[in-house]
Amino acid sequence: MQETAEAQLLLHVIDSADENREANIDEVEKVLSQIGADNVHCIHIMNKVDLTGVKPRVDFADDGKVKRIWLSAETNVGVDLLTQTLIDLFRVHMIEGELSLSPAEARMRAKLFEIGAIRNETIDEEGRFVLKISISRRDLNQFESREQFPLESMLL
Repeated sequence: MQETAEAQLLLHVIDSADENREANIDEVEKVLSQIGADNVHCIHIMNKVDLTGVKPRVDFADDGKVKRIWLSAETNVGVDLLTQTLIDLFRVHMIEGELSLSPAEARMRAKLFEIGAIRNETIDEEGRFVLKISISRRDLNQFESREQFPLESMLL
């Protein structure tokens, strides 16, 4: 439950052919509210357009965020819309750069490996670790707070 409340994005897969879909959506939204996840951006994945005849599309909320994606997992129609939406959403939230750490900072290097932020590593002629970093804004903020390490300001 905690992971849900701390997520960057929720995908709520809905059977768009179900007569009770609105009631089902309301029930899920009640649960999200109860666990403190009602402020997490949630995209409704309206599945089974192959049964309803609805054309695959992306619907946007008034604030410009993606609200619904209409697709069929069975026929793969519209899945490209979901894929592109996720790529676009997460690309915006990624911080990338290069970081140089001394051997004395190996603990920070290990922590960055642990959270999957290091994409490439070399060692320069001075014996420093040269790390290519890719990390989400949320993970960066959590890392800096937890480790008391100004990662973003050190990126080249």
